[in-house]
Amino acid sequence: MYPESTTDSPARLSLRQTGSPGMIYRNLGKSGLRVSCLGLGTWVTFGGQITDEMAEQLMTMAYENGINLFDTAEVYAAGK
Repeated sequence: MYPESTTDSPARLSLRQTGSPGMIYRNLGKSGLRVSCLGLGTWVTFGGQITDEMAEQLMTMAYENGINLFDTAEVYAAGK
């Protein structure tokens, strides 16, 4: 139903099935996806205000702590 990503981005979304202790997850409509109630928005975070290395560390830390909802858009940081 959902097409595979055509990008080779190292920050590809991975579905987290087991979750993280203390993180609350909810169903995303009728999609069958379970997403964390807490998400990481990337509008300002990755718009050049921090290094790529710091951005990767931040995303890794969020994911390792149970966040699987990342708010991104191609217009954020001019599509980079």
